[in-house]
Amino acid sequence: MFSKDDYDITPTVYSPDGRIFQVEYAREAIKRGALGIGVRSPEWVVLASLRPEEGRLIEKEYVKKQYFITRRIVAITSGLIADGRILVDILRERAQEEWLTYGEEATISSLVKWLCRICELYTRFEGIRPFGAALLIGGFDATGPHLYDVDPSGVGREVKAWAIGRGSEEVLPELEKIDMQKLKEDIRKIFKMVYEKGVVDVIVLSKEGVISQEEIRFSGGRKEG
Repeated sequence: MFSKDDYDITPTVYSPDGRIFQVEYAREAIKRGALGIGVRSPEWVVLASLRPEEGRLIEKEYVKKQYFITRRIVAITSGLIADGRILVDILRERAQEEWLTYGEEATISSLVKWLCRICELYTRFEGIRPFGAALLIGGFDATGPHLYDVDPSGVGREVKAWAIGRGSEEVLPELEKIDMQKLKEDIRKIFKMVYEKGVVDVIVLSKEGVISQEEIRFSGGRKEG
């Protein structure tokens, strides 16, 4: 018979009530990560992520949570930073392989399927653990604009708008209200729902590539306790 600890330390065994604790713990790590949001429309994709507080002491490129996969595809991460970077590297390598093999840009759906397969494998073998990071992957390919959410269990979903990290469930209803004419104000409002102050890195993509990249600073939001 397995004890509770046996169910707790391996991702290869279900608990009696059908749970895989290691996957649940990975999701908890994501909830402790910085908030990131994504919104998709027929003309553009917006990705925004909170820069960690220690970013004031570290060069910006080392604390940003936004990563170019191709010139028209960007990923943002939340959760364990090192795990997120490994997943980003997997996406980049796959995109390069498809370009070298087929001579054309990879579709976002093919990249997401590849990444989900790898994430799922990390829930089925002893001696490894699920990745403690979630990704939002957005941008344009030959089929148009896309935005996907990928979680540690290996589930990837195409979404119109989504949030990952701290306070994500709280801000989801606000994402549908984002107006491109008031982009800065709307994003600032969303992050103030969760944080007292901070800096948000925002990137806007169109079918041509990056429209804009900028910082949005805010203060006077919720007190962190």
